[in-house]
Amino acid sequence: EHTANRSIGILLQGTQRAKLLTGQLLTFAGREIRSVTEVNLEEEIRSLILLLESVVPRGVHVELIASDRPIYAQGDRSQLQQVFMNILVNAAESMAHRPGGIRVELRAEETSSQSGKPSAVCEITDQGCGIAPSDLGRICEPFFSSKANGHGLGLACTNRIIQEHHGSIEISSIVNRGTTVCVRLPLASGAPQRSLGESDTRTRAKHRRVLVVDDDENIRDVLRLMLRQLGFDVITAESGEQAVTLVLDRELILDFVLLDLKMPGMTGWDCREEFRRLRPNMPVIIASGYDPAPENRSEQAPDVFLRKPFTLQSLKHAVKSVLELESSDGVASNFESAVEASATV
Repeated sequence: EHTANRSIGILLQGTQRAKLLTGQLLTFAGREIRSVTEVNLEEEIRSLILLLESVVPRGVHVELIASDRPIYAQGDRSQLQQVFMNILVNAAESMAHRPGGIRVELRAEETSSQSGKPSAVCEITDQGCGIAPSDLGRICEPFFSSKANGHGLGLACTNRIIQEHHGSIEISSIVNRGTTVCVRLPLASGAPQRSLGESDTRTRAKHRRVLVVDDDENIRDVLRLMLRQLGFDVITAESGEQAVTLVLDRELILDFVLLDLKMPGMTGWDCREEFRRLRPNMPVIIASGYDPAPENRSEQAPDVFLRKPFTLQSLKHAVKSVLELESSDGVASNFESAVEASATV
């Protein structure tokens, strides 16, 4: 009930819209990194629904219907987030003056009509203003928009990402009745894993240690707070040179490094090269708002990439992914113990 609550909500909404637009521009330009993993679609969509609460008009509710069994798709997590973010934002905007519901149905299909292979299917149906028949065939064209303030990138990027993931998108609409968007993606046989936020009464959480490298003091402070919430002891460095000095200390045990890409002096890539030389098996999360894959450095793709700005939930996923890599390389005894050691939220 604090008077700042509304202002903070506006700031968060603006930040998320800026993130969405810059992500669309990067995707449209074909400069988005691809980090393929098995993505729990229900978990991602639930997070997006919570994130979009400030965007959804009053009188509009979002309902998610999912099966008891987790449904996984194979793909780039941040790009798939962008797909469902675009569709949900469009659905919310279409209902600006129309109370009602947005229905999100998630299911698995054993045989896809397009590929003949199992598919993860997500249908998003709104009760909004609908799309005119003359526009329906053009809505995935770059820079085409029927909105007064639209930029025409959302569905164009959505369509491109889905095609790159060997999936399909179908859109049907009736003016003044609503729109249904059906996304099909290759189904992955992912095994459900315990998230970092779950507690385990059998094992007392132990702190693990992470090095945060970023030249921005405010970002270092925020990351320290976020990682402490996840149960980590945090050491910070304000430059690549300082980070390398810390890593040279063989007595310093680190579970992973969270590394900024654009820094004065030694860049994130140069810092990563030194880490590989000094501690070849040490996992790294690169967190950046910039394109992390210049053409002449394609062989240096990071262990895990996290695009700024990100939420605590996104950070949890990145940490879980990097601990999985750590486990597969034999550095950690097993992934479950790593999760237990971080389960303090």
